[in-house]
Amino acid sequence: MAMAIAVIAALNPVMGFGFIGKFAVPFAVGIATAFFLRARKEQGRFAAQIPVGLTWLVLTGLCVLQDSLEFLPYCLWFTATAVALSAHEQTSKVAGLLSAIALTPPLQWLGKVSYSVYLSHMLVLMGALSVLLPMGFGLWTFSLALLGATLVGTAAASALSYALIEKPFQDLGKRLASSSAPQASESPQTTQPKPERKRILAAQEQTKDRDKEQDVLPVKKAG
Repeated sequence: MAMAIAVIAALNPVMGFGFIGKFAVPFAVGIATAFFLRARKEQGRFAAQIPVGLTWLVLTGLCVLQDSLEFLPYCLWFTATAVALSAHEQTSKVAGLLSAIALTPPLQWLGKVSYSVYLSHMLVLMGALSVLLPMGFGLWTFSLALLGATLVGTAAASALSYALIEKPFQDLGKRLASSSAPQASESPQTTQPKPERKRILAAQEQTKDRDKEQDVLPVKKAG
């Protein structure tokens, strides 16, 4: 699917000028990465046997050979994916250290609100640009101010979005799922008992009848 998107965008001149065509390669890389990570979790799959370091070296090397800054985001993406995989699988002492760092509370919180970060960061960036551009800062001052305002603003907006929107709806979804599960499991038993349940009830009734007969027999003999 990922390769198909990239090929169609490259061969179709009309699609190449549209939104999908313009960002087809990043979409394809992201989709391929998701499928690769999912397949790597399953033992015995080919993806689980691929060495992370060698794959990162080949992919990053191919990007560097293009000698263009347009391929820098792909280098960063491949590097981040390789670091995350190595930390998760703890393939070395350095990877184990990275895994320990990833488990720290700040990064765990960042992972929890990552979807809110994805939704809000561009709005914060555009707002920061609209405020900082008229101030006439130098290049370095402007860049540092933009970076700081975007990071702080995105963190604040993401925290509010997660607390007021994302988390309440997650809790609502869990409550709805938990309330519907018992009803679904109880309805077959209440409406139509299973054959095994019928057999157990019949055996219990027969046992009660035998107990009653044994209680009555001594009385008849005594009479």
